[in-house]
Amino acid sequence: MTKGDAGVTLLLRIIGIIICATAVLVPGPLRAQSTVPQFSPGQILTAAQLTAMQQAKVDVAGGSSTTQKLTTPSVIGGTMDGAQTVNGIVASTQSRTLAAHLGDVVNVLDYGADNTGATDAVGAINQAIATGRNVYIPQGKYTITAGWIDMTTPGQRVYCDGPQTTLTVARAGYAPSPALVIEPSAVMAEFRGCTIDHNGAQFLSTGPFVPLAWNNTTIGTHTNDGLGNAVLVMADYARFEGTVTRGWDNCVGLGSFSLTTGAQTTTPAPKSPTVTQTHTSYCGVGNHSSTPVYNQGAGVDVLTATGAIVSDSTDFMSHDGFWIDTSGGAGASFSNLTSWYAQRTPTLPSGGWGYAQGGVAFYLSGSNENFDGSTNALLAGSSCVNCTAIQPQMQGLVTDLHSNGLTVANLRVVRPGLECIWQRSGHTVYSNVQCDTPNYLAGQTIAAGETPAPQVAAVQIDASNTSDVTAPDILNTLAEFNGLSVTAAGSPSYTYTLSLGSYGNNPAVKLNGVSLTPGTAGTFYRGAGALSILDPSLYAASSLVSSSTGPAVASGFGTGATLQTNGSAAFSLTVGTSPGSSGVLTLPPAYHGWVCDASDITTQSATVFQTRQTGSTTTSSALANFGTDGAQHPWVAGDTLLVKCSGY
Repeated sequence: MTKGDAGVTLLLRIIGIIICATAVLVPGPLRAQSTVPQFSPGQILTAAQLTAMQQAKVDVAGGSSTTQKLTTPSVIGGTMDGAQTVNGIVASTQSRTLAAHLGDVVNVLDYGADNTGATDAVGAINQAIATGRNVYIPQGKYTITAGWIDMTTPGQRVYCDGPQTTLTVARAGYAPSPALVIEPSAVMAEFRGCTIDHNGAQFLSTGPFVPLAWNNTTIGTHTNDGLGNAVLVMADYARFEGTVTRGWDNCVGLGSFSLTTGAQTTTPAPKSPTVTQTHTSYCGVGNHSSTPVYNQGAGVDVLTATGAIVSDSTDFMSHDGFWIDTSGGAGASFSNLTSWYAQRTPTLPSGGWGYAQGGVAFYLSGSNENFDGSTNALLAGSSCVNCTAIQPQMQGLVTDLHSNGLTVANLRVVRPGLECIWQRSGHTVYSNVQCDTPNYLAGQTIAAGETPAPQVAAVQIDASNTSDVTAPDILNTLAEFNGLSVTAAGSPSYTYTLSLGSYGNNPAVKLNGVSLTPGTAGTFYRGAGALSILDPSLYAASSLVSSSTGPAVASGFGTGATLQTNGSAAFSLTVGTSPGSSGVLTLPPAYHGWVCDASDITTQSATVFQTRQTGSTTTSSALANFGTDGAQHPWVAGDTLLVKCSGY
């Protein structure tokens, strides 16, 4: 090779290198590279190397690739196909489409729900719920202008993005209707986390939310307006958590009702629904038509549900705190509940300061019959444990009608307007009750023109004045206390610490190791027809021992016979003129009968007489006068008999 040939060869090599470098550096179709090729000075890039490098790269536009990892990708103006499959989390090997993953929880915004509150959202929310999947309601304001949120699918869960997610009913000028209904078919469904504003004052005035009669005749006398509840739970084992305010009647109601008429139905009552971690306020603000119009409604009302669980919740300034209602065989377990400032209705259609709508922190009442006509165990098994009532305008706790078998433990009532406890029925066992400053409204008024609040006892025990007064559980009201403390700041405004009676239907109290500080007028008050306070040393098997009601002469003791009594426990009888040899004493009703002992303490008779009991009924005792000859002889006018009688 000549020097010229060598020079040409060198020149061609240099030109080749420049062309290759130019091919790399001059802009052309860009390549997506995960690794940047490295070159050394003077290195020759062969055609084979260039081909291999190009085959490992992907065009940014129009290219395709497999098993690539994208770190912080940004897709602009493109699309993602929901049909693509992705594996589940936690190293799952099962693949599902991306669309299936996104559909596990339905978002109401995907159905057009307006979260600004400007337009109705209930239609879109119900479309999302109708999918049967779990539903998510993001933060925002949602308006309900027609109908209500309707849950019908078993086990479905609807949850909100916390209490800042609000559902507000806007139906001014219409009859009351709920914001949320969990229907009977939605067994074990859950609704959690929203704030529901029923805005109850906007609705028309309509019928009262009470039974038409109290005697629980099958079907005919039960009419409740279920549509007045802000939230109505009708499904077995359903669960509600959240915040509810300004219910027309109750903020949360548990029971079975017709969604057409609002009346209670014969559909089996919901079993064991749960309300927990719930905060209610200003419930019962709607006008109830009566004369005059009044307000009524609880934070949570167990209407007809059986085995309901209401726990870890608070109510603030509703017309009542927490209820077990009077009709339909309701029963519940209340625990860890606080009622703040329960408000009495400004107007009183009935009852005055005695019993009125509203103002009661805990109202527990039962019925002796379910709505379908079957009997039930009254309130047996129902309980109120760790319940606190702060300054209710009426009572802290009221038990009413057929409320037999209740258990109340760790109850604290602070500054009630009237009594801490008013037990009007049944046998209730109390443990660790604290009653602080009862009757704080004594002598004061709430509504214009009304008479001032009366002075009452701290604890009142009597029997309900209802059409059911013949029922044994009402006639034989018994309060059993295992720990009762009554205190007052300064001079107590309440009259008696404990008061019994009003209707003469055998109310009684059993005190187990209880020491009480008397009120202004004393520790105990025994009303007409009431039983004595029963101390454990006198109390046995729930039976009557003695009565504060004195006996009366029925017959046989002569004209003008007189009595001096200390109830039935001990009394004297002075024989009148023209007496017989036997006589009958009329006594208060006992459970089974009376045992009476009598002694003639006079010496007017020529013969030594002995008075013996010869007979007994539940309301009388027969006595006869016997001489030493074993025969009956008339008493002598002016004889004095000392008598002691005990009921059994």
